[in-house]
Amino acid sequence: MILAAIPFGIVAGLGWFLLHTFGFVGHMLLVAGGITLYLLFIAFAFYMEIGLFGCILIFLQAYALYFLGGRYMFLGDLLEPSAPDVSWTTAPPPLPFMPESPFGSDPAPS
Repeated sequence: MILAAIPFGIVAGLGWFLLHTFGFVGHMLLVAGGITLYLLFIAFAFYMEIGLFGCILIFLQAYALYFLGGRYMFLGDLLEPSAPDVSWTTAPPPLPFMPESPFGSDPAPS
């Protein structure tokens, strides 16, 4: 979060250099800008933390499931089902007899 605060601090510092000598109006603008930058920083920080922790928690849960899936047969079958056993199936029935064409292999005589 410290690295994320650096750009906000630079903007706040530039605002202070520009507005600190403008009297009461400058001070009010500094306060309004500070509140705005603070709210933007908090929104940015929450956005980044939710994204980071969401990725970490999803990875940890998936890792735990696959780690335990190798040790518990039922969980492993749920995570990676084995290929179905098709050895009991029979070959498809043969096609019906087709008589040979009187024209040979070329259907259109020339």
